[in-house]
Amino acid sequence: MLDDQLRQRLLAQLQQMQQQIEQLNIQEDEFSDWFDSKLFRADAVTPLCYVREIRSNLMALQQPCSVSRQQWLAQRIGDQMNALYQGIRWFSRPPVKGAAQSRK
Repeated sequence: MLDDQLRQRLLAQLQQMQQQIEQLNIQEDEFSDWFDSKLFRADAVTPLCYVREIRSNLMALQQPCSVSRQQWLAQRIGDQMNALYQGIRWFSRPPVKGAAQSRK
């Protein structure tokens, strides 16, 4: 099981990521999957779906399960949070002057 202090830190980081995504204001009709379906479920319709999936995985990690399942979930949560952090950084950067904009 996940240590409560670590869980609280992860939830705080997720809250911060959620706020950053909300500030990006990416609408459903402007959104296309940021990540491979091996990292996140393929049914995301907005970037906030990624935050919800990570929260769901954190809740699953709190439930009794085998050691191998705990290890898999912990690794998956770490990979997902890292990828989401990088995605937010990429979409948050200012557009380059004179370059064609590939994002809205």
